[in-house]
Amino acid sequence: MSRRQSPARSATLMPGKTVRGLNGRLWRSIADVNGRFTWRPVKGQRAKRRSPKRHSPKRRSASPKRRSPKRRSSKASPRKASARKASPRKPSARKASPRIHGGYGGYGGARRKPPPQRFVAAHQQRRAANAAALRAGKRWRARAAGRAAAAKHRAGGVGTTRSPSRAVLDQQLYRAAEAGNYAEVTRLVQEGASPDAKNEHGVPAVVAAAAKGDTYAVQTLLEARPRGCDPNVPDDEGTALMHAAEGGYIDTVRLLLGHLGSMRAGVQIRIQVDLDAVDKEGMTALMWAAEAGEWRVAALLIEAEADVNLRDLEGKTALDIAAAFAAERAHVPGVTGWDKIVEMLQAKQNR
Repeated sequence: MSRRQSPARSATLMPGKTVRGLNGRLWRSIADVNGRFTWRPVKGQRAKRRSPKRHSPKRRSASPKRRSPKRRSSKASPRKASARKASPRKPSARKASPRIHGGYGGYGGARRKPPPQRFVAAHQQRRAANAAALRAGKRWRARAAGRAAAAKHRAGGVGTTRSPSRAVLDQQLYRAAEAGNYAEVTRLVQEGASPDAKNEHGVPAVVAAAAKGDTYAVQTLLEARPRGCDPNVPDDEGTALMHAAEGGYIDTVRLLLGHLGSMRAGVQIRIQVDLDAVDKEGMTALMWAAEAGEWRVAALLIEAEADVNLRDLEGKTALDIAAAFAAERAHVPGVTGWDKIVEMLQAKQNR
């Protein structure tokens, strides 16, 4: 029950009391089972006035229909209507001003006044300064790009019409040898890269290839025309033969020792490998093989007449190194590589 339809709140609540609400309807108070009073509309009546916001369906009632009195028409008489006709508006004496450019955001309106001249001048100065800075920036970027292109051209970088320089080819050759890419090593050597190429730490490419066991890359560097690489140039640890002996790469060791024939007929290795070259600790390639337990490599070095009596900075020979490692692994069942190296070295000394 809405406030508009319900009876006045000040009405005294008592059972059976009938009051007339704001809309003219009769309401009767009824008590429910809990003793609370509610208002119910009296049946058989029709409201005198309906709320415009509530559209309820028409109900049939037993009471006779009441006709609403005729309302007076709101239309005025012809005489009054003709008297109320508005007189024609007189044209304004003020003329419309033309559209004026505001200077900051375009045409601001038909009657907008132009900004002061000092503001327009300052705005134009700012626009000119911005345009000049943009042109200067473009020129600076163009000059920077030109300098970068010239530097790349001098270095023989990628993307230039000039062929790569020797330094770039040498770096590419070392990376290919370190990765074990035989085809790339062959291509770079044919393009003019130096077989004695080193990286920024002074490691030769042939040492990197031998440490990876890439026999074909080592052979390409050794047989490069007109002069092959020097296999005796060491890095911080040792020569190419030492790295190949430590890794157990038998084919690479055979190639360095000259036991493998050339892949191309008529081409021979021009620089022979020094079997007795020592590293910074005074160890030879045979000692490296004895320390690693590579008995097959040690057999090749002994067969190539490597000196078995040389001692390192600690005064140890290859036999002493192999015997120490064999003693540490005496609990291992079977014959180890160090045991075989000890037997071969003892047999070599007894001859």
